[in-house]
This record gives sequence, C-alpha cells and structure tokens, in this order.
Amino acid sequence: MIEDLYSESEKPFQMAAYYNYLGELENSLRLYFEIERRVQSGESLRPVPKLNIANTLYDMSRFREALSYYRQALDEYLRREQEVVVPSQNPPKSPDCEHALV
Repeated sequence: MIEDLYSESEKPFQMAAYYNYLGELENSLRLYFEIERRVQSGESLRPVPKLNIANTLYDMSRFREALSYYRQALDEYLRREQEVVVPSQNPPKSPDCEHALV
C-alpha cells in the first residue's frame, strides 16, 4: 500500500512512521536511523526530523538518548527560525501606485 502512495524518496520515512503507528518501535527506530545515515551519505531521501527519533526513543523509555535528539531538534528549529527573513512592516511604494489616486 505505501509503495503505491509515496515517491521513492518518501517511502522509507513513511514506512518508519507506519511502524511507529503500529507500535513496532524497534523497526521504526531502525528505519529512522538508516534513513538518517543514508541522507548524511548524500542520498536524496526525505530527512528524518530529530523530533521523530526523539519521540520514538522516549516511547521506548530511552530517555537519555531521547533528550539528546530533543536538543538537536530544538537547535535545528532555532537555526531555521533565525534564517527566516521577516518582511518589512512598510514595504517600499511602487512608483505606479503614487499616482494611482489623484
């Protein structure tokens, strides 16, 4: 079923999420780590959010390992937030707009 619904780059991630949903946490974690390794080696797969790994580890009562991934997830989030360009409150006026209402 998953094979029919998702692209090749998305399938491994969805399989890991599905294992997690079924409660097969070991299989889910194994796939998440495998995807993470493959992405780091340059394969064009959907990256595994650190939060998915952290939550899976937490559900397995592996709290110290989960904490490390929660921290990494937070660091990634904060980096992305800093990269977001906040639009100006007063965008420059277009020359065409200045003469529109006379």
